[in-house]
Amino acid sequence: MLLYLSGISMNRIAFLLRVSAQTVLNWIRAFATEHSKKPEPTGKTIVLELDEMWHYLKRKRRKLWIWKALDRDTGQLLDWECGRRDKTTLKKLVDRLAPWDVKLYCTDQWATYASVIPSDKLVQSKATTHAIERNHCRQRH
Repeated sequence: MLLYLSGISMNRIAFLLRVSAQTVLNWIRAFATEHSKKPEPTGKTIVLELDEMWHYLKRKRRKLWIWKALDRDTGQLLDWECGRRDKTTLKKLVDRLAPWDVKLYCTDQWATYASVIPSDKLVQSKATTHAIERNHCRQRH
């Protein structure tokens, strides 16, 4: 974990330790599950920014999508889901966000958001997702 948090890529860590990149990813997931508990609902109405980012394992064809939900008021990452870039993965995340009193979901214009999130709670515009894009940038770098 120290190597990864120091900015070394999963592929480089795998090479140094003579394991696969998938093994390194599994270690990171296990560490996150054990040490990074997701926050509990607070009972206040919130506005969320949702977005997905990708990371690839060995080849660009093997993409891992990380879906994230960020509270716009506090900047806190409330929940995340790893999986494919599809409706099923998004639905898992949105269903887990149900206990939070989400008043509005701010997303980009990808059509899948409109198929899962009710239109009265959805705002689709790149102008509304600045905070989560900054979060992606910090995570990548």
